[in-house]
Amino acid sequence: MTATTVFVSGANGYIAQHIVKQLLEHGYNVVGSVRSASKGEELKQLTQSENFSYEVVADIGEIGAFDNALKRHPEVTVFLHAASPVTFSATDFDKEVIQPAINGTKNALAAIKEHAPQVQRVVVTSSIAAVIDFINPDPTTVYTEESWSPITHEQGLQNGLLAYVASKKFAELEVDKFMKQEKPKFKITTTQPGFVFGPQAYVINGNASADIINTVVNLGPSDKIPENSGTFIDVRDVAKAHLVAFEKDEAIDQRLVLVNEKFTFEGIAHIINENFPDSKVPRGDLTKDDLQKNSSHNYNTSKTNKILGFDFIPLQKSIVDTMVTSSVFISGANGYIAQHIVKQLLEHGHNVVGSVRSVIDGDELKQLIQSENFSYEIVADIGNVRAFDDAIKKHPEVTVFIHSASPVPFPANDVEKEIIQPAINGTRNALLAITEHAPQIKRVVVTSSVAAVVDLVNPDPETIYTEDSWSPITYEQGLQNEFHAYFVSKKFSELEVWKFVKENNPTFKVTTIQPGFVLGPAAYDSTKVSSEFVNAVVQLGPSDKIPESSGAFIDVRDVARAHLAALEKDEAIDQRLVLVNENFSFEGIAHIIKENFPNSKVPEGDLTKDELQKKSCQNYDTSKSNKILGFDFISLEKSVVDSVAQYYQSM
Repeated sequence: MTATTVFVSGANGYIAQHIVKQLLEHGYNVVGSVRSASKGEELKQLTQSENFSYEVVADIGEIGAFDNALKRHPEVTVFLHAASPVTFSATDFDKEVIQPAINGTKNALAAIKEHAPQVQRVVVTSSIAAVIDFINPDPTTVYTEESWSPITHEQGLQNGLLAYVASKKFAELEVDKFMKQEKPKFKITTTQPGFVFGPQAYVINGNASADIINTVVNLGPSDKIPENSGTFIDVRDVAKAHLVAFEKDEAIDQRLVLVNEKFTFEGIAHIINENFPDSKVPRGDLTKDDLQKNSSHNYNTSKTNKILGFDFIPLQKSIVDTMVTSSVFISGANGYIAQHIVKQLLEHGHNVVGSVRSVIDGDELKQLIQSENFSYEIVADIGNVRAFDDAIKKHPEVTVFIHSASPVPFPANDVEKEIIQPAINGTRNALLAITEHAPQIKRVVVTSSVAAVVDLVNPDPETIYTEDSWSPITYEQGLQNEFHAYFVSKKFSELEVWKFVKENNPTFKVTTIQPGFVLGPAAYDSTKVSSEFVNAVVQLGPSDKIPESSGAFIDVRDVARAHLAALEKDEAIDQRLVLVNENFSFEGIAHIIKENFPNSKVPEGDLTKDELQKKSCQNYDTSKSNKILGFDFISLEKSVVDSVAQYYQSM
């Protein structure tokens, strides 16, 4: 079936966040329900997507809980019910755990039937707890999609764990009951994941992702490893299964039992020690691991696996991915674009190490950022041989490198020595340092420029530039003046990237980014770096002549966002991402300023001249880049207004 908008209840949950993330990556619009506006804003900040919105459903157990949320979204055609209370500190297990799960499911289904007749598919997240016998486990029993837990409601009242088990069974039975009695138009699928491991969908502090892994991680060298076993499934596979559940007709009216390999705490400890030798976790005993796994439940889920049609993520990868702390190294961290990248990385929960030219620059940047997750290293001259070696050696936790540093010394006396060669050598030095001293780095993103793509010496508005285009400028032309030197530095430093990859076949994957003319506000209000183009216009007087200048712009915040997408999306590997949005001219910028800041002394921009000048701009087809990125760019007007507002506030 074709769906454009999907509603996900309990959208800020561990599994639900992965579902939301994968839905957005597949091009769906997503509406998520959360318990409060603050939770919704946090999740919206994490997703960084205009295709995500949220509705507040404070208590799913209240009658009519989902009614208003669904009434406001007639565009929703799929409903994924992932919300369920998970509290092991309850004192009234029936009231706080079992009944809210049952009523929440009933309320969701009733709201869909009464207020969302356009919804065609519903997927309910249940649990393996609804399938197997947790109280009296029998390793000789083989559980299938037709199996049901024998737990009774009365047994569920004994403790928090059994209350959870009962809540999952009886909430899923409520689905079956509703479908038989109400006979709604929508089709249903339920999923029953095993013990769910894996990283967070979005890197945030306080990893509540996999309590079992966290239990082992927190053990000391002399601690006894608890005896515990079960059958795991990676959270990313659980999310993927939810998408399959509504996309495939074979999943209609089915229970999808999601289990992969068996695990024990001994086995988890062994995997951690094998992959993280500096860990203080006690060494796992593989003999005990095998013995304990023999007591785990057994399954035949061939029916589910056939419907899903994809391979599951193995236990080792799931644990390693959960353990890895995402740290990003960014060179030239105090630059205009780089500061935005740093800011967005920190907002997404990454730890960031930035290189700067001096302690003064580093301390100023740290003062601006005000984050314990940012630190800096001194790389005084990126062009020096082995410039990055020491900085990289000090940070074995770094798994991503963003090379944003590049010399732009205007004026320059020797353009080759001061602009071209430092850019080329700086790029080579960074890649060499990663190859020789940071084998753990898996992704590298290099900030290039549209100057490496288009012909800026002899511009031709008839030419359509794409990701496969290269500037025809020669090295010799770059020696003529500073601007040509800059163009050449960008082209030949990027060529150095692809040459290095081809000749050295490194273990890391590369993406390069070619922004157009970058406009937009500074990342931090008190910083001195901002868009020179906007500043050049805003500082004009009423009688000043507006310079004739035009080009294809991109907002600096979109450039930063593209860097994050480049390191997160596999589709970006080995790609050039050309970032251009609207064409601009100084006449148009002046007009926008005057329209939005009528008291400004900027001269009136002439829109006729604006249109004429924009016709001489280069033209692009960047559909490939835009498809990979998957987000809409900030408009020229908003970019200019935000820049000018910041400029006036700083005066």
